[in-house]
Amino acid sequence: MKIYIIRLFQITPSLIADFRRKRTYMQLPKKIKQYALIKNLSSGYPFATGIYKDAAGEAVVIKLWQGKRKDLHYYALIHEIAVTKTLTRVQEASEASEKSPVRIPAFIDARITHNRVLLITQCIRGKPIGPALHPKKQWHIYSLCVSYLRELSLACTSAQKKNITVKSGYDFLFLYPFLLLAAIARHPEFTARLLGGIPVFARGLPHLLHMHPTTLVHGDLHPRNVLASGGRYYLVDLEQVRFCYPEYESVVALSLKGNSSEFKKLVMKDLLEKIAQDSGKIKAVATLIINNSTHYLTDNHVSGSVSSYIRAFDTGIKLSNI
Repeated sequence: MKIYIIRLFQITPSLIADFRRKRTYMQLPKKIKQYALIKNLSSGYPFATGIYKDAAGEAVVIKLWQGKRKDLHYYALIHEIAVTKTLTRVQEASEASEKSPVRIPAFIDARITHNRVLLITQCIRGKPIGPALHPKKQWHIYSLCVSYLRELSLACTSAQKKNITVKSGYDFLFLYPFLLLAAIARHPEFTARLLGGIPVFARGLPHLLHMHPTTLVHGDLHPRNVLASGGRYYLVDLEQVRFCYPEYESVVALSLKGNSSEFKKLVMKDLLEKIAQDSGKIKAVATLIINNSTHYLTDNHVSGSVSSYIRAFDTGIKLSNI
């Protein structure tokens, strides 16, 4: 319990600062170390990403955070460095990974200072699978990605697991009140609705605390974060990768705007089939949905994203009544 109280005090200032801070958009430098910028993939908030080449013509992807004050995104990118470095080693040591249709771009290097963090990874010459993909095909690729992360979970040694954050019921318990207040402050028009989620969150919490977070989840698995290249699929943007509950990946998928409504129906159907005979797990999943959709409502989003999160929130309310 003590470790969760310490973590809460560590991240609360970052949560407040991130809520109040205006977004600053970063421009990638034309040169980083021995690499020269050849293509800007994104210059925005909270990260800037680009393709760079060295003098020998080797291409890499560089992901950059910079700022005057450490925020949640600073720590997220540091965590992504640890995740990418660790899972690259797991991939290299696993024969099953070598044959898998899913991979993670290999870690190459990283640099961390008080005002800049950068991650250098293998450049995958591929394209995102795209939101226009047929829902059943998207479901197939999604299932392959989820299965691969579970394989990596089993292949990790005890020492390697310590490099990757665990997200357990206590994390949800301690953060939910702050997320609720931030969501109401950001979207006061949904105050009554959000307050109605409190009893749903509370009912499922005891069940959640008895579950074990032993599975690697991506935490942001949508079509733009899966690249197709050479007959394989590559998972990118790993800053949200955690050891968590296997159901959590599905919970996140239900909220993400990049996932189509038809795909979300497939996710929900599969999720219900897995938990239908366990009333405690149903309540726990409802708690996860309420927490996750409330979390997403703490940030500024276009109206389409907000409606997606509210639909997911309402799904959690309905699920708790089954």
